[in-house]
Amino acid sequence: MGLREADGRLELSVRDWGPGPEAARTPPSETLGLAMARAVADQLGGSLQLEAAPGGGTRARLELPIVEDLPSPTPRSKHRLEPSEAT
Repeated sequence: MGLREADGRLELSVRDWGPGPEAARTPPSETLGLAMARAVADQLGGSLQLEAAPGGGTRARLELPIVEDLPSPTPRSKHRLEPSEAT
Protein backbone atom coordinates (compact mmCIF):
# COMPACT_ATOMS: atom_id res chain seq x y z
CA MET A 1 0.00 0.00 0.00
CA GLY A 2 1.24 3.47 -0.78
CA LEU A 3 0.06 7.04 -0.35
CA ARG A 4 1.70 10.05 -1.96
CA GLU A 5 0.99 13.64 -2.95
CA ALA A 6 2.19 15.14 -6.20
CA ASP A 7 1.08 18.08 -8.33
CA GLY A 8 -1.96 18.83 -6.17
CA ARG A 9 -3.22 15.26 -6.33
CA LEU A 10 -3.36 12.49 -3.77
CA GLU A 11 -2.62 8.94 -4.95
CA LEU A 12 -3.50 5.82 -2.99
CA SER A 13 -2.23 2.55 -4.42
CA VAL A 14 -2.85 -0.98 -3.22
CA ARG A 15 -1.32 -4.17 -4.59
CA ASP A 16 -2.10 -7.80 -3.94
CA TRP A 17 -0.63 -11.01 -5.27
CA GLY A 18 -3.87 -12.95 -5.82
CA PRO A 19 -5.15 -14.15 -9.20
CA GLY A 20 -6.70 -10.76 -10.01
CA PRO A 21 -10.05 -9.96 -11.59
CA GLU A 22 -10.87 -11.99 -14.65
CA ALA A 23 -13.65 -10.23 -16.57
CA ALA A 24 -14.60 -13.35 -18.52
CA ARG A 25 -15.40 -15.27 -15.33
CA THR A 26 -16.54 -12.51 -12.98
CA PRO A 27 -20.33 -12.16 -12.63
CA PRO A 28 -21.64 -8.62 -13.32
CA SER A 29 -22.94 -8.37 -9.74
CA GLU A 30 -19.34 -8.54 -8.49
CA THR A 31 -18.08 -5.78 -10.81
CA LEU A 32 -20.87 -3.28 -10.02
CA GLY A 33 -18.98 -1.97 -6.98
CA LEU A 34 -15.93 -1.24 -9.13
CA ALA A 35 -18.03 0.64 -11.69
CA MET A 36 -19.64 2.69 -8.93
CA ALA A 37 -16.27 3.46 -7.33
CA ARG A 38 -14.93 4.64 -10.71
CA ALA A 39 -18.00 6.86 -11.20
CA VAL A 40 -17.53 8.48 -7.77
CA ALA A 41 -13.82 9.05 -8.39
CA ASP A 42 -14.69 10.64 -11.75
CA GLN A 43 -17.30 12.93 -10.15
CA LEU A 44 -14.67 14.09 -7.67
CA GLY A 45 -12.25 14.93 -10.49
CA GLY A 46 -10.10 11.85 -10.01
CA SER A 47 -9.70 8.36 -11.37
CA LEU A 48 -9.63 4.73 -10.30
CA GLN A 49 -7.51 2.27 -12.24
CA LEU A 50 -6.88 -1.47 -11.96
CA GLU A 51 -3.94 -3.07 -13.69
CA ALA A 52 -2.09 -6.35 -13.68
CA ALA A 53 0.95 -5.94 -11.48
CA PRO A 54 4.38 -7.06 -12.73
CA GLY A 55 5.04 -10.54 -11.37
CA GLY A 56 1.33 -11.30 -10.80
CA GLY A 57 -1.47 -9.88 -8.78
CA THR A 58 -3.35 -6.62 -9.20
CA ARG A 59 -2.56 -2.97 -8.51
CA ALA A 60 -5.41 -0.55 -7.78
CA ARG A 61 -4.67 3.17 -7.94
CA LEU A 62 -7.05 5.92 -6.77
CA GLU A 63 -6.12 9.51 -7.63
CA LEU A 64 -8.05 12.51 -6.30
CA PRO A 65 -7.39 16.24 -6.44
CA ILE A 66 -6.44 17.88 -3.16
CA VAL A 67 -9.06 20.49 -2.25
CA GLU A 68 -8.02 23.24 0.13
CA ASP A 69 -11.45 24.82 0.69
CA LEU A 70 -14.38 22.45 0.80
CA PRO A 71 -17.76 23.82 -0.25
CA SER A 72 -20.38 24.29 2.44
CA PRO A 73 -22.72 21.34 2.77
CA THR A 74 -26.25 21.72 1.47
CA PRO A 75 -28.48 22.71 4.39
CA ARG A 76 -30.93 20.07 5.48
CA SER A 77 -34.54 20.77 6.23
CA LYS A 78 -34.99 22.32 9.67
CA HIS A 79 -38.43 20.78 10.01
CA ARG A 80 -38.50 17.88 12.43
CA LEU A 81 -41.39 15.50 12.78
CA GLU A 82 -43.17 15.68 16.08
CA PRO A 83 -44.22 12.33 17.55
CA SER A 84 -47.85 13.05 16.61
CA GLU A 85 -46.81 13.67 12.94
CA ALA A 86 -44.82 10.46 12.63
CA THR A 87 -47.85 8.19 12.97
